[in-house]
Amino acid sequence: MNEVEYKNGSHLGWENEYNVDGQLTYSCLTVGETSLEVFEYDNDGNLIDHWKTVGDVYFQEMTLKFNLD
Repeated sequence: MNEVEYKNGSHLGWENEYNVDGQLTYSCLTVGETSLEVFEYDNDGNLIDHWKTVGDVYFQEMTLKFNLD
């Protein structure tokens, strides 16, 4: 299963994926087609990896501009 946030018809916010038990396994903060930050979890919900796909300045600009958290 997954869920995706949209604002004003555009992909803007979090995209989350869950395993068959309903446990979060993947979460990605996205603005349009650009992923800003990614989190990956194991099947028990433990964080196994995290990274930003953009520089800190751009990340901060986008999160402030679109009020993302």
